[in-house]
Amino acid sequence: MSHPVIAIIGRPNVGKSRLFNRLTGKYQALVDNQPGVTRDRHYGLVEWRGATFMAIDTGGLIPGAEEPLNKKVWEQAFEAIKEADFLICLFSVQEGLNPVDEALVKELRKAGKPIFFVVNKVDRTTHESDVFEFNKVGARPLFPVSAEHGRGISDLLEAIYEKLPKEEKPPEFPEEAMRLAIIGRPNVGKSTLINQMLGQERVVVHDEAGTTRDAIDILVEREGKQFVVVDTAGIKKKSATRTRLEKFSVIQSLRAIDDSQCVCLLLDATQGITHQDLQLAHTIWEQKKGLLILVNKWDLMKGNKEKYLEDLRPQLRELHEIPVMCISAKTGKQCEEIWNSISAIYEAMQKRLSTPKLNQWLKKVAQSHPLPLYKGKTVKLYYAAQVGISPPHIVLFSNLPQGVPETYRRYLIHQLQDELDIKGIPIHLTFRRRESIL
Repeated sequence: MSHPVIAIIGRPNVGKSRLFNRLTGKYQALVDNQPGVTRDRHYGLVEWRGATFMAIDTGGLIPGAEEPLNKKVWEQAFEAIKEADFLICLFSVQEGLNPVDEALVKELRKAGKPIFFVVNKVDRTTHESDVFEFNKVGARPLFPVSAEHGRGISDLLEAIYEKLPKEEKPPEFPEEAMRLAIIGRPNVGKSTLINQMLGQERVVVHDEAGTTRDAIDILVEREGKQFVVVDTAGIKKKSATRTRLEKFSVIQSLRAIDDSQCVCLLLDATQGITHQDLQLAHTIWEQKKGLLILVNKWDLMKGNKEKYLEDLRPQLRELHEIPVMCISAKTGKQCEEIWNSISAIYEAMQKRLSTPKLNQWLKKVAQSHPLPLYKGKTVKLYYAAQVGISPPHIVLFSNLPQGVPETYRRYLIHQLQDELDIKGIPIHLTFRRRESIL
């Protein structure tokens, strides 16, 4: 089912984008059209108590404005109002009620949709008594919030939650099942690949989809191991995601990366690796997911595979050690081997180093390649401990964590990959401050 939609409407400078960012968190920036152009509508997912809805950020409105830019902003906001199931009418307590607010309330009431009246910038308790001024326009109930500091946001979200249609709970999959997302641009063959991978003897416990463009979770058992394979919609460039459903699809696909342990990124062999493919690869890698790159449609290629891969790897830059396979989802060539490759990647992500071995390694690499000075001070790495897996998560204690440069962090990751024998597998490093232990 499609998620409910709530549009944030208000005059300029009342904090709409700040509220939007507060509500949507890390998903807010994924599908913005032309970032920095405030006249466009921005979309993001909001999650609260297991429920999900879509928020729309709009430009600042001045009812009746004749300037071309303001007319464009109004047109965009009007489209958002038409799309929305609910509206947030946003005010600023610091600027008080003005005629533009009053005109805006009248316009929004014409839409005949439920309205949440929210007074922003209530950053201090001394501002709370000023909120009641907005009752003059019949704005009830009022939700005082500080989008900047998070005050009152949970009360607003709770009120929205109570108005949302209740969704059926999705089926729960076994915790031990490894989640594998199949990601790529449109028409690279994702669904064809999944059908080929599952084959005729697949064990499919549940197929779940709201619309044909939602991410679909499929529980599969292979040789005693359980996998949740996630088929996703094609991720388009930001400028190409125009409809609300397409924006949903992009966000759902990027959330699938977030929720998975491993990801197969499909490329089209006939097109080579594109700028968008590289962006997706780096998104997956930065989220510390196991990554397997699959060059699909190899049945259409006439050239030498080794030469193709030799040309491809330099384009991956720092990801040049990521495993890459050439496959054909259409003919099934090499598709069976994907399971073995993914299992190997997942097993590598479970590797551990005992604390004594880890600190022997740290002493060795620090002696062979000492840290540079930081603002004239010596940077020391005292000891390390592994605190997690999938991927391996190492915490290193230092007198000056901020003095460890990015190049040295990459050096440590490469050395750890050698030590653990897990080339092409992400490693999560965290640096914490610790005074001298001497």
